[in-house]
Amino acid sequence: NAAILAQRLPGLVESVLESRHAEERGFDLHDAAFVVAAVERLIFDEESHMLAKSYEAHGQTPQKSLGETEMQQVVEDYLVRWLMGDDEEGTKLLLDNRTLL
Repeated sequence: NAAILAQRLPGLVESVLESRHAEERGFDLHDAAFVVAAVERLIFDEESHMLAKSYEAHGQTPQKSLGETEMQQVVEDYLVRWLMGDDEEGTKLLLDNRTLL
């Protein structure tokens, strides 16, 4: 979630900014691309975790092929989790009562 990303990102940025390379040469496009790639990876890891929770909530695994109905349920679950962020109570309320969607 955003909290995990917020915890990990400052350390990454700080380590890049305090590196000897930065002191000796400054930053170039390669350095910026490295930081962007690292941030993308952090986001991907978090989103993958959230998607796995959505599969789990429906008794599925990411390795299993799903039918249209099952895939729709997993995607809806994921989108609710993504939109609600850290609001677990609100997420549970929406997922338990899909008429609110």
